[in-house]
Amino acid sequence: MTIDDKRTDAEKAAPIIGFVVMLDQFMSGWGEAPGRSMFALMVRDCDELERVVRHAKSRGEMKRVHFTPELPSLRRGDHLAVRGPTAARAWY
Repeated sequence: MTIDDKRTDAEKAAPIIGFVVMLDQFMSGWGEAPGRSMFALMVRDCDELERVVRHAKSRGEMKRVHFTPELPSLRRGDHLAVRGPTAARAWY
């Protein structure tokens, strides 16, 4: 299992309400993710949550889009990419 967290130190320290987590169907099963490839975007408030969910659901390769207050548990072979607004501006 691999966690690739590209949030800035300020983003990691900021108060958040949770994460929008999704399964990247295109990337799952190869490369660094022989199991599942998941993508998690931190969200700081309800408005940001709505924008990120709406954008995620509009992308065909992203499946099982959901909100969770904490990062998901990983299994062997899983890859989790964690991003904030700095590294993933287009999602916000």
